[in-house]
This record gives sequence, C-alpha cells and structure tokens, in this order.
Amino acid sequence: MNLTEKWNHHELKQEDIDEYLVGQAKADSVKLTDEERATVAYNIFKIYETVEELRPDYLGHFLTAIRGGDYEKALARADLTNRKALILYLKYFHNQAPSSYHHPE
Repeated sequence: MNLTEKWNHHELKQEDIDEYLVGQAKADSVKLTDEERATVAYNIFKIYETVEELRPDYLGHFLTAIRGGDYEKALARADLTNRKALILYLKYFHNQAPSSYHHPE
C-alpha cells in the first residue's frame, strides 16, 4: 500500500513517512541527520493527524503555513532544520497526500 492509500485508510505511520524521507532526501541531496529527519517525519505526521482529526492539535505558524500550502510563509517561519527540508515537505504534500488534502481552507 502506498503512502496515499495509507493516508486514505487512516493507516499512515510516522515510520512510513520517515522511510519515504530517507529516499527523497537522498534524491534531492538534502543532508539531514537522523534526528532532523525524524523531526520532519514527526511534523508531517502531525499535520496528517490534525487534518484527519485523529489528534486535533494546535499547529504552530510553520506547520500552519505548510498545511495551507504557503511555502513562502513557511520559509519565513522555518528553523534551520525545516528550512533545509522545505523541499521535502513540498514534495510530500504535493506527491503523497491525497487529492482531497490540496489545499484546505
């Protein structure tokens, strides 16, 4: 089952996202430590859980911008790790999130 199907079936796990990020970071020459990659996977998973109302939660300014597809605002709000990983967020939500995700509100 691919990531979109896992999202649609509420079976997506943070580990699935992390596995995706390993390959995508390598393909895009994004150098992240394991800890940084885990942070990005956690953030993507947090957005997923919030979108699907599996864990309603407050998203900070950076994740709210990502959630809304405002990558310019996200860049302005990103810390160093998330700035390096911005292309990974963009590609994940553009290529892996279901079409019903794009772009809420």
